[in-house]
Amino acid sequence: MGYLEEIKKEWIHKVAKKQISDVEDEYKQYLLGEYCEDPDEFFSSVYRTFLDEDKRRSFLVNNDFSKQFKCEHVDKILEKQRRFRFFTPSIFWHHKDRTKEELIWITQITLDFDLMKDGSNREFNPQDLAYILDREFGYLPNVVWSSRTNGNYQASYLIKPMTGTARSIYYYESVVKRMAILIGADVAATSAVNLYSIPKSGFWKFSEEIHSIEDFDWVLEEEDIEKSLEKKRSEKVVSFTEKQIMKHESIQALLNAEFVQWRNNAAFTIALLYYALGKSKKEAYDFLNGPWFDLVNDGRFPSRRGKFRRKEVKTTVESAYSGRYHGPSREWIYLITGIEFPYNLYKSSYIKKEDGYQSANEIQLKILKWLESNSGKWVKRKAICASLNIPEKSFRRNLDELHGRKLDYESKTGANGGYFIRDLRSNKDFGVEVDTSVSLDGIIDYSNIKRA
Repeated sequence: MGYLEEIKKEWIHKVAKKQISDVEDEYKQYLLGEYCEDPDEFFSSVYRTFLDEDKRRSFLVNNDFSKQFKCEHVDKILEKQRRFRFFTPSIFWHHKDRTKEELIWITQITLDFDLMKDGSNREFNPQDLAYILDREFGYLPNVVWSSRTNGNYQASYLIKPMTGTARSIYYYESVVKRMAILIGADVAATSAVNLYSIPKSGFWKFSEEIHSIEDFDWVLEEEDIEKSLEKKRSEKVVSFTEKQIMKHESIQALLNAEFVQWRNNAAFTIALLYYALGKSKKEAYDFLNGPWFDLVNDGRFPSRRGKFRRKEVKTTVESAYSGRYHGPSREWIYLITGIEFPYNLYKSSYIKKEDGYQSANEIQLKILKWLESNSGKWVKRKAICASLNIPEKSFRRNLDELHGRKLDYESKTGANGGYFIRDLRSNKDFGVEVDTSVSLDGIIDYSNIKRA
């Protein structure tokens, strides 16, 4: 269970109590909206003109998810919709896949309410839900409809289309997940490619307004949610063993190539995982170049992408081990596998000393590594900084921080200015140890991607 889902469960009774009180105290909601039975009006409002261009598709899916039907025009949806149970309001470009990688447009925000199963004791009708949504978000939903399951409703806000880039997907899902928490909807049903029930008969129409996602992104700063997230962040930081990490279902899906999208990103994510766990380049290369290579070339990916090539493995591993990254992105793990990996996995280094461990940055680690074979030599300033690829100011600052603890040095200025550095570490078993830590800190930090 993700942390936002946990927060929703913590909030649901408080949210439900307020909503029940609001509905009991007001009767205006019974004057809202109009009931419509025309499926043409429903689906035409969802898809608008997005299916008019070539290679634009949506999907209908049957009751047990064993069959899906691609629809290239609204007319085809209207013709086939009675034979299927679910639809996706998003638009895709490939005829086989309804994955995030094939996503072209996100057309609406849809909130799913399962009032009979969420333990909230809410007994609302579509007008009640529309009224509550208007109270919470400042806008009436466009439509509310019921599924074939008792007490299950979907409510939607039409939005200006969002392109199906990873950045847009993160942004969209972050907003809608928080909206779901605030209104007591299903957080798990907020994926950009989620399926929703086709209205079992008609639907209630409340508005024709088309919104922008920015109309709702204030929820990203909603103080109570942020406080709950901060509480989760501060609860604990734990160290996981490699075995625990590798057994996580999302990591297993990555390693066993149990996905059909983002193949190259999956390779890079695995390489970063190996890097964060302190494994060698060779181990990462051998894994990606071994059985995993065969799995991703077994035909599960559309042929237009071509085969995953051997040279791509080498490039991927070199990039992952370049030092520019700390570890795999859990956002990409989720995007690739569809399974939340609720931890930040990062590589951090520690300098070993007698009474414990002292954190060190990468520059200090470079200096100490260099010192193992260069102690007691005069070295020109420019030469050592070029050798270690360190800016001169940063080199001097970090040298001062290490002075007296791990090394002693003298310096001289001028055109040939340099350093005489002595290693103060008496024992030869000194070394850099890799500590792999996992921070439990919420779902995704969207603070830098609010405008997609």
